[in-house]
Amino acid sequence: MQQLADSQTALGRYFLLHFACELHHEPVLQIYTYLAQEIRVSIFIPKDDSQEDAQHMTVQKSLVSEYQIPLEYLNWQIETYQKPFKLSAKYLFGVTVLMYAQVSSGSFMLIPLQNFGTSYYAVTLDYDNVVSNGTYLLNFLLVMSGLDEVRLTVNVVGQDINITYCNKDKVLEYCEAIVVDMPRLVVFTLMECSPTVVNGSKLLSGTHIKATDVVGVISGSCRGSRSDAGVLSCDENAIGMLLPEPSYGEEFVVFQSQAIIKLLVDPINTIANTNSCQLVDSDNPEQRNEFILDMSPAQQHCILTTDKPASVYLVYYRKECGGLEYLDFLSLLPTSVYFQRYVWRALKLSDAGSKITLFVICRDQDREQLLVDDKQLEYVWQDIAGSSLWKLGVTEITEGFHMANHTSEFGAYIIYTSDSTTTLNILGYNLVYMSCEDTVHLMLPGDLVDNDCDGTVDEEILNNQDDDKDTKIDEDLAMSESTDQQECPPMTFGPNCSISCANCKNCDKETGTCSQCSSGFQLEQNHCDKECPDMTFGENCSGNCYSKCGEDCLDRIYGSCSRLSISNLQDLPGGLVSSMIILLIPTILFGVSLLCKKRSEKYPPGYFE
Repeated sequence: MQQLADSQTALGRYFLLHFACELHHEPVLQIYTYLAQEIRVSIFIPKDDSQEDAQHMTVQKSLVSEYQIPLEYLNWQIETYQKPFKLSAKYLFGVTVLMYAQVSSGSFMLIPLQNFGTSYYAVTLDYDNVVSNGTYLLNFLLVMSGLDEVRLTVNVVGQDINITYCNKDKVLEYCEAIVVDMPRLVVFTLMECSPTVVNGSKLLSGTHIKATDVVGVISGSCRGSRSDAGVLSCDENAIGMLLPEPSYGEEFVVFQSQAIIKLLVDPINTIANTNSCQLVDSDNPEQRNEFILDMSPAQQHCILTTDKPASVYLVYYRKECGGLEYLDFLSLLPTSVYFQRYVWRALKLSDAGSKITLFVICRDQDREQLLVDDKQLEYVWQDIAGSSLWKLGVTEITEGFHMANHTSEFGAYIIYTSDSTTTLNILGYNLVYMSCEDTVHLMLPGDLVDNDCDGTVDEEILNNQDDDKDTKIDEDLAMSESTDQQECPPMTFGPNCSISCANCKNCDKETGTCSQCSSGFQLEQNHCDKECPDMTFGENCSGNCYSKCGEDCLDRIYGSCSRLSISNLQDLPGGLVSSMIILLIPTILFGVSLLCKKRSEKYPPGYFE
């Protein structure tokens, strides 16, 4: 389960989501933001090959809004259409997907589209046999293309030379690689075909996914049985959205919990140095770099290093889970991608003896500056074997919305424990941008985006100076601490008074709501940002273009007509109409006489007789 709280780079304006497992409970989308103003998020649910149902919701700062996806959309959409759900907004937000009534190891956090990558190493839960009670496992990889067409290459790593997988109705035989050409905004699903495999679940862990353009990858294991909602158990699906390869690292802090830990290291040829950890090599070293962590009471938290950038997964398993040994997996953060701030919502568990524990990993000298909800908590600080730099702190927290922040980078995890099980959750990560797009023209103060691609976020203040010495001025602004919404000048509102409401009368300085729109505009509740509809103009869009012009107007403010007509002559003053008629009469008579003269020259008398 990855109930990830967002770091700054886990926020985005555009997200994609798809499901591979058959669902029996309606999943919930948790949507949240850091920004000062409320935001409007649009959720587009595929209805068929060409249509989508659009849902909209409002999200406020430091509050989590929830949207429950109707179950009738899901299983039909999973089986029928390879199109993802889309979520978008004008401002930054984050999304956590909560499966099975919000408590499940199948819950995970979405990575925004701007942080998709081109190279991944996958992880799934791999079992040795199908258990007798009818519970079975199907491993899957789910790849979502971004805004461009992409060629996908999938190298499957398994014990058998020939492995059969299914993609919709097509059976794919494993050879050296599976190559798929994907249009934009579609889904490719790779899944085992049958739950009745004699020799157990085949391996997808270690599979290398390479793409010619950025893609998002959701990886995991679907189980054929499940527990009651609201209770963590052995029978939940284990799903996570994978970190792309540029976010890999070479140093990891491995720490204890109540579960037995199986440690997996990717890529497959990575050499891991585990001298400070009491680890045992896997019984099957041909599979990949795989270790078992000794969970004896004397075992300390420890440092694991690798000879190249790698991803490290902790796979938790408990042998009392009805024959299904592996319960959950977690992507362990490298110390190089720790961040300075995390936000999360701790879930309420109904298990007996349940509690929520926060694990933080920070530098020894930085312990006193670590704040949770703007206050210092009491931690039990512990050493980490193999490191004189890092310390690990443990404290209990309550359910609900929380924010942890520090002036230096630190790691954070949550462990849910009960009398029956343990589930560990990563709280956030600092994704490395695959590429940076200059978005200065879209910049909003405090938008948490590296608008000028200099590696820092919101480093400028509004002072008409080059604060970061990059020859640009006020191009990546922070939120002004002194901005008072009531002091915004006329026709502006919002953070730093940066949003225009010029089409508005008496615009609210915080929300942009108008008492009345200016002539030619509508939607008072949305700062009058939309013009009057076709064939209308004027104040309250009450003018009728057809009555005035006999056709649509040239503009929505004054209702200007494109030509003289009977309709618009009616609007002219009587004297002006009379003058025009008087001027037209001699012009017409002159034209007629000229035409007669030319006709007489061409056709002499008697020509028609």
